[in-house]
This record gives sequence, structure tokens and C-alpha cells, in this order.
Amino acid sequence: MKYTIKQLRQLTGLSQRQFSDRYGIPLSTLTKWEQRESKPAEYLVNLLAKTIPGTDKDLVKLKYKKKTYYYNPYKKEV
Repeated sequence: MKYTIKQLRQLTGLSQRQFSDRYGIPLSTLTKWEQRESKPAEYLVNLLAKTIPGTDKDLVKLKYKKKTYYYNPYKKEV
């Protein structure tokens, strides 16, 4: 699974501000990553990708009380 930060953000449909707020990434850092002025650690990109629907094929969409949740029914809880 190879994605850029910009591709991941675009998959969410969020603006840069919304994405930075949701994931706790400083807006200036996100902007630099998207403009390729700097590069995030590969493990960080992979971790973010696993939280975004459409990147992890095992995620199942669940709607409950006007909210949407995603979960992996194959992942064993410890």
C-alpha cells in the first residue's frame, strides 16, 4: 500500500485544515508534506492509510445514529 499524504487526504474529502485537525498534524507540516518540501516517515503514512476507508479493504462501514464508523471484523482484539 503506497500512498502519498495528499492522496490520503483527498480520499477523506477533507480540506488541509480539517485533515490536520483530525489527525493532530500541524497545518504547516501537512502543507510541506503535500508540496514535497519535506517527507513524512513511511510508517506514519502507513498508519494513517489504515485509518482511512478505501485504503484498507477489510474495513466495513457501519452507520449508527447519523454517524459513520469503520471497523475491521477480521482483527482480533487483545
